[in-house]
Amino acid sequence: LHSDEPGTLSWFNTQVYPHLKDGHADGDVGPFVACPTINSGGIGVYCENGDGQITSVVINGGELSGTLPTLLGKMAIVWIDLGNNNIGGTIPTEIGAWTSIEVFWMSGNTLSGSLPTEIGTWTSIVNFNVPDNALSGTLPTEIGPWALLVNFEVYNNALAGTLPTEIGAWTSIVEFNVYNNALSGPLPS
Repeated sequence: LHSDEPGTLSWFNTQVYPHLKDGHADGDVGPFVACPTINSGGIGVYCENGDGQITSVVINGGELSGTLPTLLGKMAIVWIDLGNNNIGGTIPTEIGAWTSIEVFWMSGNTLSGSLPTEIGTWTSIVNFNVPDNALSGTLPTEIGPWALLVNFEVYNNALAGTLPTEIGAWTSIVEFNVYNNALSGPLPS
């Protein structure tokens, strides 16, 4: 794919971004976008609240390349699934501004760097899935308050250090997969 074709994050920045005003869709933004009405199936960018505010980005296996735009932080994202693409770079700290995020799915990309501490502000997160990337650093202690978390998958990365004791507060957790990292210490209780 060339950088300006649908399926690249450059395309998102050049074709979708100009039609956004503070994270709201403004007019026709191309074949991946269904705003202000929701398209109930398939991949795309969706607005669920009727005012053009983008709430879901679902493009799993869409051959996306590039880096995550900081613009994502201006959206009211509830569900993001950009798994199984070729997205690299770091996870932008701006996404810590999401107040209603429930699903963060970025598995099977080439993301690198640390998990931003700003994601610790997410109080609605249920599914956090970033395995099969190149993430490094430690698990931030700020993720301890994720009381609704059911699924936490960070396996096959380069994370290191001890498991934060703060995650012992996760009472809803069902799936906890951290293997193939350099994490150590007991499971917090």
